Parts: sequence; structure tokens; C-alpha cells
Amino acid sequence: MTSNNLCAAYARVSSDRQNPLSPTDQVRKCREFADTISLIVLENHIYLDEDSGVGSDRPAFQKLLNAALSPARPFDTILVDDTSRLSRSQWQSMRTIEELKFAGVRVIFVSQGIDTDSEQSDVQMTVHGLVDSLYVKELAKKTHRGLESCALLGLHTGGRCYGYSTVAVGEGESKRLVINETEAAVVKEIFEMSVTGLSLKKIAKCLNAKCVSPPRSKSSNRGTWCPTAIRAMLKRELYKGEIVWN
Repeated sequence: MTSNNLCAAYARVSSDRQNPLSPTDQVRKCREFADTISLIVLENHIYLDEDSGVGSDRPAFQKLLNAALSPARPFDTILVDDTSRLSRSQWQSMRTIEELKFAGVRVIFVSQGIDTDSEQSDVQMTVHGLVDSLYVKELAKKTHRGLESCALLGLHTGGRCYGYSTVAVGEGESKRLVINETEAAVVKEIFEMSVTGLSLKKIAKCLNAKCVSPPRSKSSNRGTWCPTAIRAMLKRELYKGEIVWN
């Protein structure tokens, strides 16, 4: 058995709101297609990325590329269910495909019937790449519009802020910021120490000495206060009652 008979499979979901079965379904379609053309999907070369963005800095994707471009790669073909699973950025997709083709690696997009061994693949990739790219741009506009609506209604637009907690509003996913009294007391103490003339380093040292939990602390690693975090807090508009968005 040679590497010509062996292939890898790649699948991804771009957010935790997508169907959690999506990667499994993508791999299943790749397996079914592989059977029709006598390819064997290597079990240890099935790459899955979950809750990924549109960029190429995806852990499994990078591992796939490293394996595909290595001198002793174990496969010569990569199966992907859809061009958008590779990337929704047209230039990024084309760059990746050209790099793989130069290395002698064949890429097949199962649901669209695109095979980089075909002379028509460049045209097909360009067309589908434009569609994927437009989807991202339209999604960005819709997301921005939704956040703008939240801001106008006085709802939270995302992100964490020490001293505040989020509470659900209504039956949807809308949330509103409310004061976290425990953390708010720490915020007030920081401002009071700053007013007395204490330096950022001394404020941090004081909080750490009292074992005050810093922002984004984890139970397994409590972390420590640092001067840069305190500087950012002292300059944050939200602590003055000003909500800034966009």
C-alpha cells in the first residue's frame, strides 16, 4: 500500500453555535467519498478544529499542513467536505492550495466536486472562494448591526469587565451589565489608593499581599495583580459611568 491510496481528512466548525455534530458529519462524508474512489482515510490523520475563526491559525489545520508538507508525509490526498471548511478567505484558500499542489498533495472538496488535480479546479476555487469571502463580509455586517442594536438598547455587547457581571434579559441571548458588589469594592479601593498617590506597583503589591483575586483568575491558578492591569482599570471609561462602543 502506497501513500497514493492513503488520505487525510479535515473538518471544522467556526463557532460553538454551530451543530456540534457538524465535524462528525463532515468526516463521514469524506469517508463515504473515499470509498467511491478506493482511497483509505488514515485514522490518525483526521484533523478537527472546533470553535475556530476564519484565520489559518487553527491548531489542527496547522498540524495537517505540517504533515502534508513534511518530506515523509504518509498521504498524498486531503479530503475536505467544503471549501469554506478550509477557509472563508479567498486569498488564504488559494495560497494554501498552491502550496499543497507544489508539494504534490491533492485536495478534494467532496460536496462541491472540486479536485485540484483537475484543470478546472482553479476556476472552481475562485468562484467558491468569492462566495465564501462574501459570506464572511455579510456576516460581519449582520454581527455589527446586532451589536449596534444592543448598544442602543443599553444591553451588553460582549466581553468581560472586572466589577461587573452579566445577567440575561428576556428569553433570548441578550444580556445586561450589573454591578458585582464584591469586585466593585476592589475597584473602589484601587481608585482610592491611586488618589492617595500610591504607584501602580505599590497598589498591585498591596492587593497581592491581601490575596485579592485578580481579573480572570482561575481556581487552579489564582494569578496575581500587575501594574498594567491596574493602569487599564484606572483609565477605563466604564468605571466613570460612560459606556463606549464601536
